[in-house]
Amino acid sequence: MIRPATFAGVLLLLPALSLMAQQAPLPLSTKQKLKLYLVTSYGPQPVLFSAASAGFHQWLDIPHEWRQGMEGYGRRYASRFAQNAIEETTRMGIGMALREDPRYFASGRTELWARIGHAMKYTFLVRGDDGGRAVAVGRIGGVLAGGLLSRAWQPDSTRGYGQGLQAAGYSFAADMGANMLNEFWPDIRRRLFHRR
Repeated sequence: MIRPATFAGVLLLLPALSLMAQQAPLPLSTKQKLKLYLVTSYGPQPVLFSAASAGFHQWLDIPHEWRQGMEGYGRRYASRFAQNAIEETTRMGIGMALREDPRYFASGRTELWARIGHAMKYTFLVRGDDGGRAVAVGRIGGVLAGGLLSRAWQPDSTRGYGQGLQAAGYSFAADMGANMLNEFWPDIRRRLFHRR
């Protein structure tokens, strides 16, 4: 059983490790974008997310060809971690070429539904280095590349094009969840730790 203090510590750790929720309007330098890429590709968040995803798929026995046990879990973990690396590498490459800012910027609103809508919308939109808003070509391309290219090492039951698109859909949902967490984390932190 996870103790509340441990759970709260994990909740505190995840957004604190991310540079995604910064409110600074200044564009990131190339060096800062590369640093962010390393964190989102190989830092604690993708390690923990890949472990959780592998555990969920182990429980569902997907793909069944990888079986149960530590070997099956290891394959599922490596597969999800590699898919994330493909997503982030593609996202950062395209994003840098198109001068996209990869950070999530909170809405600054107080209305619940406006904040939820903002978090959902910015799964597919991005702020440019010039401060304007555009379609998140890097993010969309990265998620599709990760979902489809990860089929190359999958067994027959999960190798198809449809399964690749389904994997991309799950990644979009995870990005949307991360946006929600970044949008509402200051409020959650204040309530959990009674901070102002």
